[in-house]
Amino acid sequence: MKKRLLLGVIASAMATIGAGLPTQALADGTAKLDLTVNANITAGTCSASVLDGATKTNTIAFGNVYISEVFGKTKVKPFKLQFSDCAGLQDKKATVSLAPAAGKGCAGGSSNNPEFANSSTSSSKAAKVGVEVWSTETPEGTDSVQFNCGAPASQTVDLSGVTSTTPVDFPLSARMVPVSGSAITQLTAGDFYSPTTFTITYQ
Repeated sequence: MKKRLLLGVIASAMATIGAGLPTQALADGTAKLDLTVNANITAGTCSASVLDGATKTNTIAFGNVYISEVFGKTKVKPFKLQFSDCAGLQDKKATVSLAPAAGKGCAGGSSNNPEFANSSTSSSKAAKVGVEVWSTETPEGTDSVQFNCGAPASQTVDLSGVTSTTPVDFPLSARMVPVSGSAITQLTAGDFYSPTTFTITYQ
């Protein structure tokens, strides 16, 4: 059985900070950079929720993001998928994959980069900016695996610890990054929107 969770990085503006410039916010009215997760769950054998800390949510907020943070790959937001109320799982496992939402692509000229693309249609769209999703709270940490947009692969989650009162958490993190091969001078401030879909298959 499968479930699908729609995930997106939504509505933001990034402050323009380059190498050697002081850290300061963009003009008044700068929006926050959010990772928005909308659930559209079909029949399955577990309940799955997106959590920011201990709070079930559809928005994982980055807050304000600077170009220097994007280029340095230092803007990271941990979140998690929580599995609960599982029943009838023969192998007590789930496989989780992540891909761009229907009609959306990956970053890069050929739309096959590892990072997910900025799909904003705003006239103030941030240029040469993407987002990565990793299978741990810290990108590139121990045992961390990237959910590669251009070459999607699934990750296995052990659900043997799920009971009627005890859920199992699958830690994840999102990281704002420059599109592969981009110079810092190519990055611009603006809106960012990158909807993606988790597909969860239970075993």
